[in-house]
Amino acid sequence: MRPVRLGSLFARNLAHTAFTPRSIALFLAMEPTTISEPILKHSPVLGQLDLLQLLQKKGEEIAAMVATRPDIGPSVVRRLNELQNKPAQQALSENDALVNGANVRSAKALFSKIEVRKASRDEERDAATARAEAERTKKSTPVEKSSPENQAEKALLSAAGRGGRLEEEFFGPTPTAPFDFANSLEKMARVHSHQGMAVLMQKQFGFTLETAHRILADKSGDTLAVLLSAADIGAAQANRIQLLANPAIGLSTQNAMRAVRFYARLNPQTSGEAVAQWPRAEKPGTPHQEYYQESRTHRTGGFARRASTPAAVDTQQQAADGEKFRSTG
Repeated sequence: MRPVRLGSLFARNLAHTAFTPRSIALFLAMEPTTISEPILKHSPVLGQLDLLQLLQKKGEEIAAMVATRPDIGPSVVRRLNELQNKPAQQALSENDALVNGANVRSAKALFSKIEVRKASRDEERDAATARAEAERTKKSTPVEKSSPENQAEKALLSAAGRGGRLEEEFFGPTPTAPFDFANSLEKMARVHSHQGMAVLMQKQFGFTLETAHRILADKSGDTLAVLLSAADIGAAQANRIQLLANPAIGLSTQNAMRAVRFYARLNPQTSGEAVAQWPRAEKPGTPHQEYYQESRTHRTGGFARRASTPAAVDTQQQAADGEKFRSTG
């Protein structure tokens, strides 16, 4: 009798402390209910898996005691319901922690749904108001289209109405975006298109394609660096273009740092003066209309000169004699 009383006293003293070793708590929980009851009801050391194992081993004997714990989780509650033990069912229904916790969770879920639904309704109302305002503004103040195509269309209709012709300004090309040499060159370098880079250099500086390809053929990248400096391209973008155009520079840290330092020392004005000395493409020839007019003048003069030559005079004399002979005959 004394060992049972001593064990029960020992279990009551350890049931409410969180510093009880888990092994001792499990040992006491496996003892008869006269000893294990305080541990089963109150010990914070026992986890959910421990309670499930104890229920698996001792079952209905300890079900009512476990059902009174305030910290049992859904898995333990489900296991207690599976046992269909009436005292355990009664203890679960009277467990304030479970009832209050379920009510709090349900209330929080309900309030969160209400907030979400309210926010959704507010967004829909704001969107509908914005659409109505936009429609009202559109109807009250119609926007006048002023693109070049619309202007040309209006001028065409006006000219057709009065039997006239379009003014000269409407025959011009549609304006395009300004030419961005730096970004266009970097795009061509990213796809490793030396031909595209050469065409851009020809467009920007008027080089021949041969000159542009010779610039790109310099593996050190110094010639390309001078051209980029002449175009007044920023150091970061110029270094990217150099590495993309000449990947071999990036294989060595020393070469890469040398290229960066070399570009940092360049002056756009001095580089521009140097680039101005490089071979350029020849200027385009005379426009077709002027060439046609000059050729027409030359041909007219040539015909006049040929008509006044001795051979032409002899031919004219022979034709006159033949006409005279036919008239006399």
